[in-house]
Amino acid sequence: MDAGAEDAVFYSIYPGLPAGASDGDALIQLQRLRDDCLAVASPLVRGYIWQHAQFDLQPAARCDPGLPLVYGRTRYGHNLEDEWFVVYLLYEISRRIPGVYIRVWDSDGEFLLIEAAYAIPRWLKPENSQNRVFISQGSLHILPLPTSPAHVGLSLANPTLAEAVRVLSSGSVDTRASEGVQAAIGRKLEGYPERSRKNMHRVRCKVPLSVAQVLKHEPQLVALAVEAFYTRDHDAMAAASRMEKFLRGGQDEIVTVAVCLSKAMYAQLKQQVFQAPRIYPAEGQDDIGVKLACGFEMMYWERSNFQDEQAVGKTFRKGLEARGYFKDLLEGSKEHRQLLDAAFASYRETETFSRIREAMQVPAKRIDEILALEHKAEDFMNVDIPESDDDSWLYRGEDELTSAMQERQKEMDAHDKKSGAKTLAPVVEGEFDPSELTKTMKSFVDKISSFEGAEVPKSKIYFPVSMDLENFMQELKTALKLDNERAGDLQSGSSDSDSGEGIPLNCFPFESSDDDSKGEDDFMEEYSDAIQHELKNSSVSKTFAQPDVSRASGSASTSATATGDDNLHVDVDLNLLKNLLDSYSSQQGLPGPASNVLGMMGMQLPDDKEEHKRKTRRK
Repeated sequence: MDAGAEDAVFYSIYPGLPAGASDGDALIQLQRLRDDCLAVASPLVRGYIWQHAQFDLQPAARCDPGLPLVYGRTRYGHNLEDEWFVVYLLYEISRRIPGVYIRVWDSDGEFLLIEAAYAIPRWLKPENSQNRVFISQGSLHILPLPTSPAHVGLSLANPTLAEAVRVLSSGSVDTRASEGVQAAIGRKLEGYPERSRKNMHRVRCKVPLSVAQVLKHEPQLVALAVEAFYTRDHDAMAAASRMEKFLRGGQDEIVTVAVCLSKAMYAQLKQQVFQAPRIYPAEGQDDIGVKLACGFEMMYWERSNFQDEQAVGKTFRKGLEARGYFKDLLEGSKEHRQLLDAAFASYRETETFSRIREAMQVPAKRIDEILALEHKAEDFMNVDIPESDDDSWLYRGEDELTSAMQERQKEMDAHDKKSGAKTLAPVVEGEFDPSELTKTMKSFVDKISSFEGAEVPKSKIYFPVSMDLENFMQELKTALKLDNERAGDLQSGSSDSDSGEGIPLNCFPFESSDDDSKGEDDFMEEYSDAIQHELKNSSVSKTFAQPDVSRASGSASTSATATGDDNLHVDVDLNLLKNLLDSYSSQQGLPGPASNVLGMMGMQLPDDKEEHKRKTRRK
């Protein structure tokens, strides 16, 4: 993964060319395949504004020996919609162009499998999913684990790309994923390409004439302008203060236009507080227009000056710092400067630098070409300009998040029903028993958790975890110097709280055993005393709920304040119940951590009727 991989989606298209094809023949066929793929995608993306760059493909005849391909990468940044639009385009390409096999992934890996997590086979895990997931003929395909000699050429754990494509093209193995997997991906792609238009936002604003001219001929360049504005630094702000290119030092006329942005871009501009440069004319200080104009100025300055050390060094230096190249040297020091000069001199001689510089300067050169064309303010006057779209969606994020969580909950419920997991029983008046909640929580932690996490039970029968508990407890006993009695208590899952007793805060597993040396005894005793002293003088004890002294049935339930005992006692069950109820109440009926944990245990809390009454009265 290269720079920007954390917010990019990658894709490769394998045509299954005949073995033994020369590089020249392969490149010709790959170029033809690229043209065919873009011919499929172009009508679908017409008018769409990508967050960073347009969907594109490049041929590579020698990327993998014997496996030519066309590939691409699309940065989606803050606009996740771009990623799923790319997936939709790849599905369409696979439908309309026979014999191609497509891989798509991002920094999370096989994100299509993540989306279909409740439907994929249980054996499929991140460590064995590499080169197993493909898109072909409008469906998702998963190469299965070999179960017979018929699966010749397919490695058990990690098939190579060449092996995978060979198996797919042979048709000897049924690789089409289950209908549940297809449906999960289908839900994410539902509504495209019309859905992509809903991700656009049109805004009416005032901009300098030069900005209007560029947007008229290359509307996609608005993405680079927004990015430059959103990530601006001191040097970029200095360029914007002069506005030499897009305002001609304050001489350019101001015109009104309608600009199409992605919703993510509009939010990036709208939510930032920005003061217009002094050179900007007062009559043209439209909020979005000013930000767009300054963004174009910043972008043009960065791109056109990329050949200079000052501009290149800004990006290049960050890469060196991330690799620890400068160690602990102070920036600006003589040694720091010498290292930077040496690294930059070497970098400028590389082919990579030349290629990156050329690519970076393309937008600036295109802007020069557009502004060289004849244009005047009258071209943008007396034109019917639509009003701005309603931007109330900016303030509906909570509703959309709730809707998305509810959809995910439906998937979880369907999965639980299919797998036979316990469902939540309805709560009947007077049926809720707090003691049952604490017992169930202990059982959940003690019996179905392991070093791999907590497994949600499919029935009331708990499945054994895959670890040697006896050896584990022996190691734990040795490490903590526990005696046999305490280790036995730990292994059985018992504690003072099992009987409703309180646990004093100074009970730590550092008690010395009879077999320990006197030095170790002294150290552990002093260490325990030191910890107890710190806790005693802190406010930690005040964060625990204390049992009602007047209702306490035994001395173990009495607080230190009432008894005069320095060792504060805490009822673990009481605090567990209180924290769960507080968390559940704060969710206000929405999905949340408390309801999720209780749901996995097959429990459901009753509604807070008093809170409901208060809400009703307020309404």
